[in-house]
Amino acid sequence: MDKARILIVEDESLIALDIAYTLQRLGYIVLATVNSGEAALDRVTILQPDLILMDINLAGMMDGVETAERILSRFDIPIIYLTAYADETTLQRAKITVPYGYLLKPFEERELHSCIEMAIYRQQMEQRLKKSEAWLGTTLNHISDGVVALDAERKIILTNSKAEDYLPHLTEARVGDKLTKLGRQPLQNYLHPPSKGELYHEVTLENSPNRIFEIIVHPMKIEAKEDGWVVVIREVTQERTNQRHLIQQGRMAAVGQLATGIAHEFNNLLTSIIGFTELLQRRADIPDSAKKSLATILTQGQRGAHLTRQVLDFSRKSVARKQSLDLAPIFQEITELWTYTIPENIRLSLKMEPGQHLCKIDTVQLQQALTNLVVNARDAMPKGGDLNIHLGKRTISPDEPLPHPDLKPGSWVVITLSDSGEGIPAEAIPHVFEPFFTTKDIGQGSGLGLAQAYGIIKQHNGEIVVTSQVGQGAHFNIYLPALPEQVSLHALVGPPKSNHGDGEAILIVEDDQMAREATKAMLDHLGYRVLAATNGQEALKIYDRHQGNIDLIITDLTMPGLSGPDLAEALKSRNPAIKILIITGYSLEGQEQALAEQELVDWMPKPVSLKQLAHKVTQMLADDRSSSD
Repeated sequence: MDKARILIVEDESLIALDIAYTLQRLGYIVLATVNSGEAALDRVTILQPDLILMDINLAGMMDGVETAERILSRFDIPIIYLTAYADETTLQRAKITVPYGYLLKPFEERELHSCIEMAIYRQQMEQRLKKSEAWLGTTLNHISDGVVALDAERKIILTNSKAEDYLPHLTEARVGDKLTKLGRQPLQNYLHPPSKGELYHEVTLENSPNRIFEIIVHPMKIEAKEDGWVVVIREVTQERTNQRHLIQQGRMAAVGQLATGIAHEFNNLLTSIIGFTELLQRRADIPDSAKKSLATILTQGQRGAHLTRQVLDFSRKSVARKQSLDLAPIFQEITELWTYTIPENIRLSLKMEPGQHLCKIDTVQLQQALTNLVVNARDAMPKGGDLNIHLGKRTISPDEPLPHPDLKPGSWVVITLSDSGEGIPAEAIPHVFEPFFTTKDIGQGSGLGLAQAYGIIKQHNGEIVVTSQVGQGAHFNIYLPALPEQVSLHALVGPPKSNHGDGEAILIVEDDQMAREATKAMLDHLGYRVLAATNGQEALKIYDRHQGNIDLIITDLTMPGLSGPDLAEALKSRNPAIKILIITGYSLEGQEQALAEQELVDWMPKPVSLKQLAHKVTQMLADDRSSSD
């Protein structure tokens, strides 16, 4: 402060003038001299002095102490009393206003100067301290951890806002109370380093196991002597949840990658097993006893195909045909089918919110996923119960908690399936969507139903969230991205009627020998002329020799060298009107849109049955047949 600006409040005019003269000589600025409390209040409001010299005995209705009280209630201005009174009563009244000095008249110039300088210095230090406290308070209240300061007697002397949120869950102590424990452990246990080289002590709340805290206590030492502690509390509930989620996602991705490779090889095997079995069944020279065995082989092959489909669905590698559809009529239809799946002692209820529920879905896959969940609920209620299904919509805003770590803000169609069954143990919930995980007895389930549902929902860019408690049923919430209501809807079209060929030429491209031979044999049986290639390069050479006579190309998706889509592109460059059917056990890995734009390209999943192959080939050749009639 360069020159202190001082207001003099003194009822004796001569004394006031003498003090003013002395102050000016000492280098201070005298703003004014007044003789009453009322005048002092007016001048303080206008002049905003740096310091007030206040006599206790004043003219008017207020004395100096009352005047000081009123000034300090509105302004932070240091006050020095100048008075001839030194009695105990006056001193006690003056002490309440916490004066910066108390000079008894008469005083020396040196005393006045020293008292003013000390008052100004003290006020500067207090302002610095207040500023530091403000910085400290702002900092503490904006950090993500809870901070609690304890004195040497372990009493709570300071907390930040986060600590105020956390403490009621960890202890009954508040500011001013002695802190004796946190969670179930006495405070003494936290004053020592954590065991096993850990950085923090961990606390799981007794009444809420889903809330986890990390706690560390730092001793505060002054001159090498412990004078208190700083307790840092950090909630890690969401962090641990995210860690478990990432570990689970990684584990499921690894399992899915392994399962996908195995499923692809099985699909090639099953194509030959199912294909040749169906052809043998159609031979007239097969005895009845052999036909029974063939039926068993075919049934088991189809079961194997269903299992591989479940694995591929879980791995999000199955082929999906997504269309923009309203779920409401689909739910009406499949709910009627479920009445044949669940026993009469289970009460099925379907509720749908008004309006459209538009999504881009593969209806077959979605029906499979929902049926798996319904069957799972049925098995959880062996003595009967309630199964409630709800179809609704939800908009998640960016500032609200997400129901699932992978969900993003936006518009969602929400399907909820709730049962009143046995519930799922807490330790099993993180594993319910893993392939082959099951809590059922041996022989009562493969453990693929929920895994398949999980994969299908993820393949539709959705999420599935399960909550459950033992004895209180389970709740599965499915979130699917909602489409705007202006989107054009597709009509559900059934497959064409099966038909035989009329000598049309078909080129098969398949690197697996048995799958290639089985597909060729089925097409021969259906009445087509068949050429075969083991890879894309060989297929191009065959096409170049016979391109005028080839009506359809059937190619595998994944082949060494030239893949199915690459082969399709090369063939289209030769003949834009050529029709191509891609057969695959994998998903098209985001190529569906590009292939869909080429109207003459279609696909179907492995393993291929005779009936499915006949339908698809008939469908793709239908335009050529109608034009030739």
